[in-house]
Amino acid sequence: MSITGVIRKNPHASGFAIIISNDYANTPDPGLETLKGTHKDSQGMEDAFRSLNIATHKVHNITKFQLVALLSDAARCTEYPEGSKCIAFVFSGHGFDSNQIYMQDGKLMHITNEIIQPLLPFRAPHIGTIPKLFFIDACRGSRNITPVVVPRSAGGAVQEIHQKGGTDATLQLPPEGNFLVAYSTMPEYHAYEMKGDGGVWMTTLAEKLRTSQDYVEVILSDVRKELLQKYQSPGWRARMQQPETLSRLNEKVCLAQGVEQTGRQVSFTDGATAGSNYPSVTQKSPKHPGHFRGLLNQMSQRNELTNLDYDDNEVKNEKGNVVGFTGSVTFTHQGIQRKFKSRGVHTTKSSAYESAAEEAFNAIERSLNRGGSSTVHPTPSKPLKTPTSTGASPKSAVSPSNKTPVMRLKELCEQQKWPQPQYTPVPQLGEQRFQFQATVKTPARVVTAKGSVCGSKTDAKHNAAQAVLQRLRN
Repeated sequence: MSITGVIRKNPHASGFAIIISNDYANTPDPGLETLKGTHKDSQGMEDAFRSLNIATHKVHNITKFQLVALLSDAARCTEYPEGSKCIAFVFSGHGFDSNQIYMQDGKLMHITNEIIQPLLPFRAPHIGTIPKLFFIDACRGSRNITPVVVPRSAGGAVQEIHQKGGTDATLQLPPEGNFLVAYSTMPEYHAYEMKGDGGVWMTTLAEKLRTSQDYVEVILSDVRKELLQKYQSPGWRARMQQPETLSRLNEKVCLAQGVEQTGRQVSFTDGATAGSNYPSVTQKSPKHPGHFRGLLNQMSQRNELTNLDYDDNEVKNEKGNVVGFTGSVTFTHQGIQRKFKSRGVHTTKSSAYESAAEEAFNAIERSLNRGGSSTVHPTPSKPLKTPTSTGASPKSAVSPSNKTPVMRLKELCEQQKWPQPQYTPVPQLGEQRFQFQATVKTPARVVTAKGSVCGSKTDAKHNAAQAVLQRLRN
């Protein structure tokens, strides 16, 4: 059923929620471990939302193409009930660093650019006044939290900050405002699910949503408090995760039935209770971190690599028993078909694939430092040297040098007597995230390209310059 169909079927609903869960069974990406509890996450959240009279559209195991179409449908819909309290998006599944999550087909989606932005006021102004809530339960990296021991002390009083509101018939909204994103963990860290019983964070969140009369941000705070109590137990401590919330809501949002959206007094209680030992949890990221496979996957999605594929071979002993695996990865890079093999014999196919991907990625990095033309954007856990590649003009290549992409693009424009490149910042959600769009005007055309998002303004400009250099070469 379409989004519009769900809303027409629930004309008196107080909001709408899209609930996505992926278990990665039979996924084409061999590095994605099957998650056995995500369907319980989605069922728990669906029950919670329905108890709040919020209509739901739930999909288990969705591809990137399908989710892009679903979000587009949600953004175009014009039949949301008047006075809707929220449009919510829920995801339970595997995640990657750089603010990305895995779809069932193994493809990555950027949370900010591909999931949040389609529903924001500057893209969908007709639903700009409806608060957007995003609940993401997935890994954001491969690190584990190491707890520290601190003395207990009494906390201070909590003061509530009241927002002022206008009464005009029209409302001026920031172009990227009125939304909330709640993550189950911090960037670069694991999230966990209780095997077969849903995510540690999302299970607690669903229960709080069903039973609490508080605002959403208070509920999220209560969830963090309850998890903190659980982590005092030794059985939980090794699976510690720190939920994170980004809120740009213009009002306090309360989903409880019969409660006004704003103007309620919020009471803070000590309702969290200590958790008991839980025997078994699973990280909500690939079983093997898959760092290098992830980097090749990112390059493939940017079309820097094509025809990316993995293969494996069994290694048998004299008796014919399988004792391990070797792996290989093939792809086309700069028009050349390339193949890289894993080092040694591995106990699993997944680790063999990762070894082959590491060999391939390191070879690309060496090529860059010798003067190749692709740009590799590493994750924070493995920084790369600044590429020393040389771009090419439509007519002739420039000699390799150790100059940065920004310098090379500037010199190319001077040599061709083109106007100097223009760099325009692209707005990003979250602190310390930068992206630039570079533009070069040639006599024949205007070449524009965006660089990848990164944590440094300087590197972001270099990425944009490299992207333009690559387009000029093509």
